[in-house]
This record gives sequence, structure tokens and C-alpha cells, in this order.
Amino acid sequence: MPEAFPPNSTYASVTLDYQLDDDFLILKEHMMFGINGTFFNRDKGYNIPPNLKEPRMPLYDPKIPAKFQLFLSNYLLETFLATFLEKKPFVYELKAWKLNNKVAPFTTTTFEAVFPYLSSKFGKHIPMDLILKIKKIYAVECFADNGNATDDDITSKGMI
Repeated sequence: MPEAFPPNSTYASVTLDYQLDDDFLILKEHMMFGINGTFFNRDKGYNIPPNLKEPRMPLYDPKIPAKFQLFLSNYLLETFLATFLEKKPFVYELKAWKLNNKVAPFTTTTFEAVFPYLSSKFGKHIPMDLILKIKKIYAVECFADNGNATDDDITSKGMI
């Protein structure tokens, strides 16, 4: 399969299986075929997370008058995300001092809805940073960092 990313890139071993499925049909009015559409890491082999199941997709819908029909499933996006996150987790930080209260004040009081008891632990209106980490597909961690060099940060982990 051709290289999708530059050889020295973090994602150099990420590739897409675009092989045609077995049910290739050519009829008088139309032709139908499926393409696998699985992203995977060549270095680890064709290893798809067990919670991701390849769906059976329609090849043709006679109720749709379009000459060209394309059906995509969430599986394409899920294998894409699973493979990319395996190579490099997504981390995004919103620093309170960078926002400078232009959008909304990032304080203990602002985050109280997501992190209950934040104000009671650190005090009201204390500047906070928000750190979002996605390490695996459907697993999101959200941290509210009070800027102190302690382990008093508040963490909320969840599955989406």
C-alpha cells in the first residue's frame, strides 16, 4: 500500500486498507462494490481494537434515484481515530493567563459545573487551566489545574 504520510512523520506507519470486498457486482443498471476502509498501524499489524466492529453496509439502495451512491460508516472514523491516538494521544491545554478573560474567566467558579466542590477546595475565582487528554478512542480525561506544584489537581475521566 502506498505511504500516506512522510517517512519521518509520527504517523508514517498509519495506513488505510482500501481493498475491495468480495461482493463486487456489475449489473445492467449499476455496479456495486464495497471498500474495506480500515485504518491501522502497519508496525503492529492489522490490529483493530475489539470494541470496533466492521459494519455490514448497503451497496445499493433502489429507493435513492442518484446515479452515484456512497455509504460511509462511523467505522472509518473510529479506526482512523484509534490508530492516530495510539501513535500520539491528543492533548489540548487552555491556559487561564493566555485567555486573559477575553472569552470567559477560567476560574474555580467557572469550572464548578464540571468539577463539583472546586471552589470549596481552592477558593472562589481562583484562575484555572483546562487540560483535555484523549488517549484512546472514547476515553476522555479532563483536568482542571490550579497552577500549584501539588497533586491537588481535579480530574474528571469519562467515556464518550
